[in-house]
Amino acid sequence: MTAQNVTHVVVRLPLTDAQIQKIKEVASEIAENDFRFHHHFTAACDDLARAIGTPVEACGLETAAWGLEGDMQPGRSFIAWPRPPCSIDAWNIALVRRADAEAQIAVLRAENARLISERNRIAQETREACARICEQQRDDFADPQYAGGEMGAFQERFACAECAAAIRSAGEKA
Repeated sequence: MTAQNVTHVVVRLPLTDAQIQKIKEVASEIAENDFRFHHHFTAACDDLARAIGTPVEACGLETAAWGLEGDMQPGRSFIAWPRPPCSIDAWNIALVRRADAEAQIAVLRAENARLISERNRIAQETREACARICEQQRDDFADPQYAGGEMGAFQERFACAECAAAIRSAGEKA
């Protein structure tokens, strides 16, 4: 997605210092171009949101109605129209059906759980492969070429065994 074709962004609050700095930079650019600010206010606001937001793909939910921006306050009812009753910019809150949103959230949660499970499986396989490498190295140190007597390569074998045990126990802690 290029900056100009991003249609959805998420801005997490509170803003970071870097985001605030970026807002100042974009706002300064907008202020320098007075004509653009007064005649293309919505585009200027879009630029600000794109500057600090994380681009996200459209959710695919159908807009069920439109709300008036100033009416959207917690605990208060508001008017929603299937289509904005006029072309003013204030009718810019797209509303979706709760059941549709909950269904999509359930699908995303299931996908997230699947991905977490897959990540954990891969991590476990990786830990096990690393532990086997340590054990192989421990066995290699038992070879007579490393052994210089009864205690030959004991420290190396011990260290390899401890590494294998630590790698395996890391999965139990995760």
